[in-house]
Amino acid sequence: MAQIKMNLLKKLCAEAYATALLTLVIVGKNLDGPLVGCAFWMCIQGTNMIHSFHFNPCVQIASIIHKKALNQLTNKDRQYLLWSIFAQIIGAIPGVFAAWWIYDSDFYYKTGHKYNDAQKFFAEMLFSVHFILCTMGITFWPDNKLIGSLVVSGALTAGIETVGHISGACFNPTICFTVNIIQGIRTGDSEHFEYLWLYFTAPVIAIFISAGLACIIHFPPEKTIPKLEEVKEKKRNKNTGHEVVETVHSIDLQVAKKV
Repeated sequence: MAQIKMNLLKKLCAEAYATALLTLVIVGKNLDGPLVGCAFWMCIQGTNMIHSFHFNPCVQIASIIHKKALNQLTNKDRQYLLWSIFAQIIGAIPGVFAAWWIYDSDFYYKTGHKYNDAQKFFAEMLFSVHFILCTMGITFWPDNKLIGSLVVSGALTAGIETVGHISGACFNPTICFTVNIIQGIRTGDSEHFEYLWLYFTAPVIAIFISAGLACIIHFPPEKTIPKLEEVKEKKRNKNTGHEVVETVHSIDLQVAKKV
């Protein structure tokens, strides 16, 4: 039990750490797709891939809905996924303050003035679905995380390069809300709150669309909690001479397979 808690703590720390780094990069170079995508990939590799490379609450919630639809959602899965969202929020806050100190300037998600709100909403929602589906799909390939991380980073880069000049290319409500709320309170500029509705409604709808498509495409449910199996060993009772089965210890099957 202690080992399981330690593994979960490592994953949550990795989630918070990577979210802080992503926030720092996004505030500095939000519309530079290759740079943000590269930073995303580096966060995945830098945290040793001990998590499911989410850094995004949309993926967590879509995973919960997907598992619930397949009747395979456990309380441990639900608790871990929700704690991951909390870890992302905790990570985004120091990321914002670090960016504020380093860049010494206000940050805004810049939307295209020549596009109407419907176009901005559709662009943000479409690529949010694309990113969520890519992340959900790749996390089911535990033996190809290097390739998977490149695919997810590429999806993020493609979204920023394609619709960044239209919607601002947020795709991450945790980072967006943390940045805009802190900056809005600090500067008193209401422009920080102008498009919060866009960066909330578009991802929410994208979550349900992605979860539905995942069920249709038959994505296997993501394994978020290390699976444990008791290792039993036959021993001979010295007094009676009969063989008895005893539980020796529990192992993490995923770790055992790697070894």
